[in-house]
Amino acid sequence: MLFSLLLWAQPFVASAQVSETYLVMVHEDNCPWCEAFEDEVGKFYHKTPESEKLPLKRIDYHEKMPSHWQVKGAALFTPTFIILREGVEKGRIEGYPGRELFWWRLSEFTQ
Repeated sequence: MLFSLLLWAQPFVASAQVSETYLVMVHEDNCPWCEAFEDEVGKFYHKTPESEKLPLKRIDYHEKMPSHWQVKGAALFTPTFIILREGVEKGRIEGYPGRELFWWRLSEFTQ
């Protein structure tokens, strides 16, 4: 009986493990570079192939990062883009260098 109950519950346990793979954008209100990113990239990022690999998650500069994320330190300015794979920081893009340079820098993490 217990064995069959464990077999029944196992798929639910496996599905509870959520991948924490994101492009985290640390932003702040009234940040002109954050606004430029939103205008040039952010408003359509969810439609790109990159978003399938690294969905965009926005976090306010004044919020604490989730404690289970392993990041290499706080963002010092906005915007800062942190590439997380399985909850571990793999890289970051500090500042918004413009649309073309942003896509070029992001491609280092999506190939």
